[in-house]
Amino acid sequence: MSLKHKQLSRNFNYLLLDYKNKYYLNMNKTDLLIGFIIGIIASILGMFLYITLVTDNDFIIGLQLMKNEGNLGKIVTLGSILDLIVFGVLLKMNKELMARGVVLAVIALTITTLFL
Repeated sequence: MSLKHKQLSRNFNYLLLDYKNKYYLNMNKTDLLIGFIIGIIASILGMFLYITLVTDNDFIIGLQLMKNEGNLGKIVTLGSILDLIVFGVLLKMNKELMARGVVLAVIALTITTLFL
C-alpha cells in the first residue's frame, strides 16, 4: 500500500469511529430520557394507586385534599416506591442509563415537591 492509501484508510477509520461515538452518545441521551419518563410515569401511577385504593376520593380531588392538608410530599414519597421497583428491574436488565433516568426523575419530583 502506498502512503496515500494508508492515510486515506486511517482518515476513513477516524470518521467511522466519530460517527459511532456520536450514535452512541445520542443513544445514551435517549436512554436517559426514556428512564426519566418511565420514572415520572411510575411515580404518578404509584400516587394514583395510593389515593384511589386508600382514600375514598378520586385522584384529582385526593391530590387537592392532600395538598391542602400539607401531605403532598408524603403522597409523592409513597408514589416513588414504584420507582424503586422499576429501578431494580432496569438494573437487572442491564439498562444502567435508564435506571439513572429513573433516579433523575425521583430527584426532579423531590425538588418540585419542595416548591409546591
